[in-house]
Amino acid sequence: MEKKLDIIEKDLQKKVLLYEEIVECLKRERKCLIEVDMDELWDISKEKQTVVSDINTLRKRLLERVHDIVPAFHIEQKESWFSQISPYIPSDYCERLKNLYHTLMGLKMEIKMRSKENMSIIEDSIGVLDDIISIIANTGRSQVTYNGECSLNGRPKDNILLHREA
Repeated sequence: MEKKLDIIEKDLQKKVLLYEEIVECLKRERKCLIEVDMDELWDISKEKQTVVSDINTLRKRLLERVHDIVPAFHIEQKESWFSQISPYIPSDYCERLKNLYHTLMGLKMEIKMRSKENMSIIEDSIGVLDDIISIIANTGRSQVTYNGECSLNGRPKDNILLHREA
């Protein structure tokens, strides 16, 4: 059992390293989004896909190994896999695996946060481009700058700068 737990611990350490790679990719991705470096973004995307594939493979292997140690283990349950197996493993391993598990959970939260930040940058950039295209193509909202007696609604070819704020 101890050999299997050692293997699980090493696999968890590998998983932590892979998650740290994803965090680094997201940091680089943010920089590229700000600098609009599309070539580098494609490279980062490929790198993230490879790392995520490695994580999924490692996850399956880990779950199989955990199931070997604790046959009653069920990943479908709502509780974490660690809380399911902790009663069945020695306390020294339990503490080490618990630390790795908490490190993984922290990295997952950081990844989620950084992903949201990057998506926000993308959405803001798309919003700016949409506004620019709307101004150029005159397809934006037909709100006018003036209303009441000074309204420009009756004129067929109004200056677009009077309709939209720059």
